Formats: sequence, C-alpha cells, structure tokens
Amino acid sequence: MLDTLFLGRYNANWESRLFGSQFGREYVARSVVPAVETSYTVRMAIRPANDPLRVLLASSPTAVRMALDHRPAPSNLGRWALVEMAALTGAIFDAFADPERILDPEYRQAVRSLAGGSELLAPVLRLLEEMALVGGFDPHEVLDLHRISEPMQQALVGEITPGEQPVHITVTQEYPSEAPRGSTGLPFLLRASQRAETPIHLAPAEDHTIRIEVAPHGAVSFNAEQFQMLTVGPAGTIAAPVRFRPARVVLNRSTRTLRFYLGRFEDSNTPMPVRVRLPVPRQNENQEVRASLEVSMRWPHLRVRDLRNMDLANRMLREGGLLMELLVEQGNQLLGRTRHTRSETGLFPIGVWQGERLRGLTGLDGDQPVPLFVPPATLTGLVGQGHRI
Repeated sequence: MLDTLFLGRYNANWESRLFGSQFGREYVARSVVPAVETSYTVRMAIRPANDPLRVLLASSPTAVRMALDHRPAPSNLGRWALVEMAALTGAIFDAFADPERILDPEYRQAVRSLAGGSELLAPVLRLLEEMALVGGFDPHEVLDLHRISEPMQQALVGEITPGEQPVHITVTQEYPSEAPRGSTGLPFLLRASQRAETPIHLAPAEDHTIRIEVAPHGAVSFNAEQFQMLTVGPAGTIAAPVRFRPARVVLNRSTRTLRFYLGRFEDSNTPMPVRVRLPVPRQNENQEVRASLEVSMRWPHLRVRDLRNMDLANRMLREGGLLMELLVEQGNQLLGRTRHTRSETGLFPIGVWQGERLRGLTGLDGDQPVPLFVPPATLTGLVGQGHRI
C-alpha cells in the first residue's frame, strides 16, 4: 500500500511533501531500508545517521525509486558502490526538478560526498547551486541583471571593426506557465550558467520552444530555424568599459612633465595617493586611440610631497604647456601621453589644501603623511604668525 502511495497515485503532486512528513520517514525506515539491505547485501545500521546514503534515501524520492526499481538480484556480494550511485543519480534528478533542494545543507553535503570530487559532476553541482540561488529572484530582477549598461554597449560597439555590420542574435522561449521558471526560464538559466561558469545546452522540446533569429538574414551560416542544440557560455572575458587603478604621481618641474605610474590596489608597499578612472580607449576616424581619465584622491595614502606636486601641477595646467604621461608601474611601459595647452579646471581635487594653507606645511618633510586632522584654518593662522610645521 505504501509503495502504491509513494510511487504511484501521489507521485506527481504530493510525493515530495509525503516524503518529508512523519509518514514518509516511517515508510523509509520500514520499507526502503530493508529492501535496500536485502537487494544490495548491505547493512545500513552500521552507518551513522548523517551517512550520505542514508540522508539521500530519507530525503530524495527519486533516489529511492532508482535504488528499488533497478535493484539487482540478491547475492553474497555487498554492493555499496552500486546503491550509492543509484541514490546519487536519483538525488541529482530531484535537484534538477527542484534546484532549491540543493540549498539544504545535509542534502548538498550528501550529494557532494557521494560525488567524491568527480570532474564530471563538479560543474553540474555548481550549476544546480546557482540555479537555486537565481531561482529566488523575481523575473524582472533577473532581466535587470542581464541588462547591458550604456557604457558596456559602447564598449561592445567599439570592438566592431570599422566597416563591418554588426550581427544581432535574438533567442526567444516559450514554456508552460506551471513549469518552474528557476530551472526552465531562459533568463534564469543563463544567469546561473554565467555565475557558475558552466556551459548549458539548450534544445527544442515538447511544450518548450526555443527560437533563434539572426539579423541581418544570412549573416550566420546555419539554419537558425532548425537548430538541434544551442550551447551557451561561459563567454570570453570582455574588457570592462571603465578601469580603476591606483597611481603614484611624479612631477618633473624642469620639463613640465606629469607622470602617472599605474599600479595595483594590493600593492601596499608603494604609496599611491590617487585613483585613476580610465575608460576603455577608442579609435577615431584618423586611427588615433584616445581616452579620457579622471583622478580622485586616496587621502590616507597622501604624502606632503604629493600634495605639493599636485598643487603645482594644477597651476601648470592653468598656465598651459603641461605634458602628461600614463605609465604602468611594473615594467615602466608607456601607455599614452598628451600635452595640455591650458585649462582653468585643476586635475587634482585637493580642495582647501592649496595656497596659504599649503604654505603651512613648508617645514614638514615631504615623505610625511599630510596632517589631515589639523584644520586648514589652523594652518593658515600659523602661516600668518610666521610658524611652520
């Protein structure tokens, strides 16, 4: 009677709820465990309660079905590996049907334990975890995650060779309203694949339609209306439209040259008092590569010498004739240079730390940090009284 209830009449809609109830636990203890022990010649009692096989047989209906429907004839040979593979296969079936199962710590640990670090199953389990997490989002939230920002769109367009026509590929999907969108909906699957760095394979199926449209027509050499399989991701890395790098600043007063040496944020040994915002360079019609940069302050890394050079560079920029160079700290590689004729806007936003307030630091060693917690008004007063710090 219990087998009829679990594996027959209530299988489609109520199986999982029945399995997780007290009634289900009694069914496993009284029917499943003895049947597994007899068929596979194993003794479940010698294993602890948190044993992966026991956990899956107690929580995965399909694991039980796989173990019982395909059980071998009784033998003297103990077949632990066989029943474990059957239970693992069934548990993964249930996880694909309902990825949220994998969020249960005992279930997830049991599956991973029986998988044993398999190179074949590792990306599958990673994808299931992300399907469970992404499935918790609202459809509109998932679509927003896929929305490409305007700077990124510009970066992608910039990758197109001049004179070439871009190709647009549109993928649409139709599936039943009762289907679980977290494990079925294309936006959910694509996002989970991207997060898991695991490719997914899509194919047309009954009641689950996928259509591919390519514009302009004929731009891709395959029949988009009769495809057999579509594999998506993980894609190659696309350069971010904006890069941020810390930099140290060197000013050569005699040649009126300002150099930015770009480093890495993890390089803590070299003081880098500014952060450079550098968009992806563009190539104009004259085959010239151009980019604009913005500079912000990293105040805790600012030394007195840096502040003096920044103030002087701002004044040189207003006068005109300042040569700016952008270099990579490692290898001293020159990325680009430009000469400014004149600009009323200073490059370094040093705020009140200029003029009379800066003169208050005249006697301070250049390698010392800027006394940020001394009010600038106090420094101005000290200058007026003829003092230096």
